[in-house]
Amino acid sequence: FSKTQLGDYLGDHADKNRAVLQELANSHEFVGMDLHGAMTAFLGDFRLPGEAQKIDRMVEAFAGRYYAQCPEGFADADAVYVLSFAMIMLQTDLQKPAVTNKMTKESFRAMNRDGNYPEEFLDRLYDKIATQPFSLGEDDEARIKEELKAGVGSVRKTELFLQEFDTVVRNTECLLDLKSRKSGEYISAHSVDYVK
Repeated sequence: FSKTQLGDYLGDHADKNRAVLQELANSHEFVGMDLHGAMTAFLGDFRLPGEAQKIDRMVEAFAGRYYAQCPEGFADADAVYVLSFAMIMLQTDLQKPAVTNKMTKESFRAMNRDGNYPEEFLDRLYDKIATQPFSLGEDDEARIKEELKAGVGSVRKTELFLQEFDTVVRNTECLLDLKSRKSGEYISAHSVDYVK
């Protein structure tokens, strides 16, 4: 399965597909993660399909799991769902070049007015989505490979290398953080003897 095929499968309305989606959501440990980080982790498993009903089912599964682990600041799982869906809408709006009239912080706040969230919280969320969009590693890797094949200049190749390096570092940090949370302790190696 590609991540696109997986997204289509998980979003299907059949009972078995919904059960698999729920198991995927339940496999995530969101404790200690902010909403943006949790959604980034969840959406990293598959590509969101284009159909709104499929996205709805996926966001619903995510929201239920996130609220079960991180209820602070939210009235219920529905509040997480509404804000999560708004985040996806914001990302789509900000990242699509064809959208010329981009959503502002004020309009994002207005969209989420019913949630009674502090303006600072919504502004931070807006800024994170604007600067750290949800993306699939395979999308980034494919784009970088295509640009390298196209023979981009040396300055651009350096930028692409640094982007790829940064991605590897972030992924490693996330894995180390996840491992340390699961094992309960993290031991720093101060000597190569520990690694042998």
